[in-house]
Amino acid sequence: MSSYPDKLRTSWQLLRQSLRVLQQNPKLYLFPVVSTLCAGAIFLFFFAPILVVVAASFWGVATTMPNVDWEQVAARYNVAMYVYGAVLYLTSMFVATFMNVAFYNEILRALAGEPVSIRHGLRFALSRVQAVLMWSLLAGTVGLLIRAIEERLGWIGKFVMAAIGTAWSVAAVFAIPVIIRRTDSNPLTVLRDSVGTLKRTWGESLVGFLGIRLGGLMVVLLSVGLLVPSVILAVAFNQFWIMAATIGLWLLATIAISFLVGMATHVYRCALYVYASEGVVPEPYTVEMMNAAWKVKKN
Repeated sequence: MSSYPDKLRTSWQLLRQSLRVLQQNPKLYLFPVVSTLCAGAIFLFFFAPILVVVAASFWGVATTMPNVDWEQVAARYNVAMYVYGAVLYLTSMFVATFMNVAFYNEILRALAGEPVSIRHGLRFALSRVQAVLMWSLLAGTVGLLIRAIEERLGWIGKFVMAAIGTAWSVAAVFAIPVIIRRTDSNPLTVLRDSVGTLKRTWGESLVGFLGIRLGGLMVVLLSVGLLVPSVILAVAFNQFWIMAATIGLWLLATIAISFLVGMATHVYRCALYVYASEGVVPEPYTVEMMNAAWKVKKN
């Protein structure tokens, strides 16, 4: 039985191998960019009318409504605003799920040694659009219910609902790979298969996720250890422009590290799903590495 530090050390190796997959398939980095552009397009689509009204009022164009009580208007159309917000939330959920299906499909292709591309991922996600829609409705509805209940409960109720939300996130951790591998569009079946995969990897498998996060945290802490002396020296010699530049570079590096760790976590999740559901060790991982990080329960 390997010790906990050994498992964390193995998880650090998993982080390196996950980053290696990304290095060998740089087109995977394009998916977060496309997702961000889609999110921006959704924001503009839903908020452009509001921004136009605000801008018109600011520039004095809306002179026909100088004495409008906006608080009264907001109260009158409170229900409409809730519906508007719900539609925005569900639309965002659908687009995020759609892009994740495209992204994860290409990660799975990369793990199988196949070429990846944005076009192929989007085309595949389009072929699963019914499953994406059904899952988005279920996940979005659950999210809205949890948020609505939190708003009506005290701090204890919020704590309980936060725990329920965490449990939901854990249960649905393999939902996207299931949507890719299964043809069933029933979201309850997707959730059941996700939970089933989680049960087969529960416990020691979480050490891998923890290790990847800790690996990124270790790099950030190391960078802090280098940042502090640099800032102290800059202040001591009154070189404040060097201090500002150093802090700015450190912030950019921290953002880049967080981005890479997040990408590596996606790759790791797909590798874990393949290993747990198909019994296949994807490249560039090894059987020893996978078994040292988690146990797959036998049926």
